[in-house]
Amino acid sequence: MSHRSELLANRIEEGSAGLAAFVEGLSDAEWGIPTSPTDRRTVGQIVNHVALVYPIEVDLARAVAGGNAVTDVTWEVVANLNAGHARDHAKVTKADALHLLRKNSREAAEAVRGFTDEQLDQAAPFSLSFSAPVTAQFVIEDHAVRHSWHHLARIRRAARPPHECLDRHIPMWEYTSMEFAFAILAEPNRRALLNLLATSERSVGELERRLRLPQPSVSKHLRVLREAGFVESRVEAQRRVYRLRPEPFMELDSWLAPFRRFWSAHIDALERHLDRMERQPAPKRRNRRASPKGRKR
Repeated sequence: MSHRSELLANRIEEGSAGLAAFVEGLSDAEWGIPTSPTDRRTVGQIVNHVALVYPIEVDLARAVAGGNAVTDVTWEVVANLNAGHARDHAKVTKADALHLLRKNSREAAEAVRGFTDEQLDQAAPFSLSFSAPVTAQFVIEDHAVRHSWHHLARIRRAARPPHECLDRHIPMWEYTSMEFAFAILAEPNRRALLNLLATSERSVGELERRLRLPQPSVSKHLRVLREAGFVESRVEAQRRVYRLRPEPFMELDSWLAPFRRFWSAHIDALERHLDRMERQPAPKRRNRRASPKGRKR
């Protein structure tokens, strides 16, 4: 058995165990809350989803380990898969989801333990990484290992205790999506980051230089924006590049539409008033007679 594959398998089991331990202590109400304002899947649906994709993640790693390019798995395919999981398992129970999570993660870990070092080092084009040639180890780390940790962080954020929320008197799950979005956008540095990303995608280093902020501050704000769904990132060479996600801004635009109509109505009324003023004849002015020369005024 490869020492590297053993370590990877252990990390898969560690991530699954951490996710299971946290959600096992959630109440029934918390099990049914949405995980974010932009992802309305419940905690239960997410846990079940993590469990369901372990076999797929292992199959992708096996394909790359065999030197085969993965070209048919795109992010659009992933989005459709996620939507299907949410639809088909809308009422999944905690017991069923946790059973599947433990079973599938255990089987995924055992499968990964069978990879040799040569297989882990094998690289092939991978469509979820912009068709860059990535290694089988990268696929395992970025999917089978990372997936449970990624969703555990989002679930913690959604179901954290009330005193940790934006308003300590209101639990996070009672925030509406708009309240949450405006609370995120209220911070000036986050708005500045979004303004920069509105023109083009940018690396973390470029954002630091443009904002003249230290790297820890920029990373903190980017993490908040990423977890809230406003931005996403990809790895390009040695850099992490960020870009905007359109969905939350579309939701904001939709929410603002009635107010935009209200403002537009006032603008239209002002334009009509100005048009009427232009059509009215100008009042005649009486010429004042010139003062006689030399007369004191």
